[in-house]
Amino acid sequence: MPVGVFNLIGLYLYGDMMVDPAIAFASKFDVRFRSLTHGFSHNEIPLFQALHSALVELSGQFQIEEYHGTSHQVKFAGNGSYARTQARCELSDLMIVTYSQISRHVRLTYLQAKSERATLNCVFGRSFSANLEQWFLLSTRPTISGAGAFNPPSDLL
Repeated sequence: MPVGVFNLIGLYLYGDMMVDPAIAFASKFDVRFRSLTHGFSHNEIPLFQALHSALVELSGQFQIEEYHGTSHQVKFAGNGSYARTQARCELSDLMIVTYSQISRHVRLTYLQAKSERATLNCVFGRSFSANLEQWFLLSTRPTISGAGAFNPPSDLL
């Protein structure tokens, strides 16, 4: 079988070695993302924009849209603890759509990037800065409504 050919059990052959395509993609992604972000600060915006670029460059299976900022705000009912009862926040930093030609499935995910500025050996006792309303939104997936001109389906999540 030629090098780089996909076989019936879902592995790629590279020379005499079979490699899971997900592992091969992850390795290529790691190399590309590191090269794009070399020397970057911990500012999350250039980091998720580099993530966007690396994913698109490595695979035609991704459609990615940047949702960061005020133009993709949503409103939803929070629980009163992690999110106000009438909460509002940006939907995510990136919307990522993938399509498998093999299974013919489409998957949609929302990525909210956070960058920790401190490097520690242990995270115990360390607070991590994050928007809890956004965490609540993406972890519980409530019905939503758009804010301003953004008009997503209420069951988008």
